[in-house]
Amino acid sequence: MRGSLCGWKVTRRLKGNEKEGKARKKLPDFLPQYEHEIQETKLLIERGKAQGREVWVEKNQHLLERYEEIVSILRSGQTRHLAGKKGREYIGEERKNVN
Repeated sequence: MRGSLCGWKVTRRLKGNEKEGKARKKLPDFLPQYEHEIQETKLLIERGKAQGREVWVEKNQHLLERYEEIVSILRSGQTRHLAGKKGREYIGEERKNVN
């Protein structure tokens, strides 16, 4: 799971239906995997505290914060890829040449 969001940036943009108070709620299929990763990371932090491994706890705490931020943003449905459509899909002439 680690590193799976490479290249993704999270933003908050209002769509037309959100401005009127109607939020679109289509949750991603992989959201439970992030929730599982959060639980596993919490267990690692507890284990690290019990063993006195401060560096281990600190690194996993940073990961936990990132995972929780990602899950909250995925639940809100506000994601955007930095590369844009052109960077992640074949468009125009490129699409015609794909086998």
